[in-house]
Parts: sequence; structure tokens; C-alpha cells
Amino acid sequence: MSQTWNPQVLVLAETNSTNDYLLQNDIYLCQSGLAVLALSQTAGRGRLGRSWQAGGQGNLACSLSLDPRPYPVPVYSFTLLAGLALRRAVAGWGLEECQLKWPNDLLVRGKKMAGILCESAVSSQGPRLVVGLGVNLSGGVEQFPPELQSVVTTLEAETGRKLGAELLLQFFLRELGCILEQLPQTGLAPWVQAWEGESGSLGQMIYYQGPTGWGQGRILGLAPDGRLRVDKGKEGIQELLSGETSFRPPGC
Repeated sequence: MSQTWNPQVLVLAETNSTNDYLLQNDIYLCQSGLAVLALSQTAGRGRLGRSWQAGGQGNLACSLSLDPRPYPVPVYSFTLLAGLALRRAVAGWGLEECQLKWPNDLLVRGKKMAGILCESAVSSQGPRLVVGLGVNLSGGVEQFPPELQSVVTTLEAETGRKLGAELLLQFFLRELGCILEQLPQTGLAPWVQAWEGESGSLGQMIYYQGPTGWGQGRILGLAPDGRLRVDKGKEGIQELLSGETSFRPPGC
């Protein structure tokens, strides 16, 4: 089954979290294809309950409600698909060197520029997936707390050009729509290959947090279902479904 992709955008002057706004308002959550864009977000959330530290005004904070049922892929793989769409949107603005870090970050020269948070929900019209995006667009790193300035960046700092949040959201929705319109016919396989080809991370050392502590290995790529395949040398190959990952050793 295919869907016509015709996303709509609701612009808010301010909210605590665009993900929470959708999750707490069924009238919007039930509308698959509705994106909520906040001009100011006061309590953005990242993975594992962390706060999302954005810079000043003019950055992208938005969440998209999506009905996952027409798409024959694991729900957790939408984080990868959204990341691929976001990377393509940013690359189209001239930032080709941006790198996807599994499962949900966009890096430039090892510094975080964007993050994605997907959360499952149930609306009055059935299951929904809330796809949240946070992108540092404007200004330089001096707007961030001192402890973050060495590990974050912005699109303007990297390109010297300003891009409005609404325009980047439109670029993102266009790229995601291209993926979603083909997904019922193609399945996940070609998008796994695309993610591998565009990630820039294959062969890199990755550190990941498991149930017994931190482990490490080299990235081989993705499994067919989107799990991260890590070569641990003599310990063999491990496939990660979720968890914290870093290109920097723990504590660095």
C-alpha cells in the first residue's frame, strides 16, 4: 500500500518540546504527515532522557507525526531513514562532509550538528511514530555552554551561510517523502545500502555501551534490518539494536 505524501506544517511561537506537543495533543498526533515546528523550544529532549541543548533562536526544532503501518520495515529503522533524509537535505545546502552516526546523530568533523528522536505512540486513529529533529542552524559555538563548545557545531559555522528553519524543514520533508513513497515497494534494503554509502563511518572505530559496560569495534555497516554491525576482532561480529555510541573513547 502506498500513500500520497502531502505533509503539512504547524508553526508554534514557543513550546517546551515538539515531541511532547504531538504526544499530548491527539488532534495533531492523529494527523499523519503533520509536522510541528517551534520557533523557540524550551525543553527539548534527546535520547535516553537527555535534554537537547540547542543554541539561540533560528535553529530547527520540529516533530513529525507518521503512521508507520503502510511501511514494511521495523519501527526503529525510521530513525535511520530520517537521518538519511536529513543528511541529504543538509548536503543539498552545500555541506557534503556531514556524517551519520548510528543511530540518530548528524556530525560534521566529529562535532554534533543534529539529533533525531523517534517515539512510538497511539492516537485515536491508530499507531503513530513521532519523528523529532533538532538541528543547530545559526550562529557559532560560543552560544553553547563552555563544556559543549568542543563537541558541537552549527550549519552556519560550517558553511558561512544562514538557512532558515522552515526552509530546511521543507528540504527534509521532501527528501523523506522520496524515501517513504518508494518504501512499500522497495523495502528497507536499498535504504540500508544508501545509509552505508552516505554515512562516512564505515571502517571507523566505534565505542558503544552494552549491558556490562563499554565495548568497541570497527563499523562494518548495517544488517538488513538496520542494526549496526561491529567487528570486535577475535570476539567476532556483534549487531547493535540500540544504545549509546561514540567515535570518542568513553570519558573523552
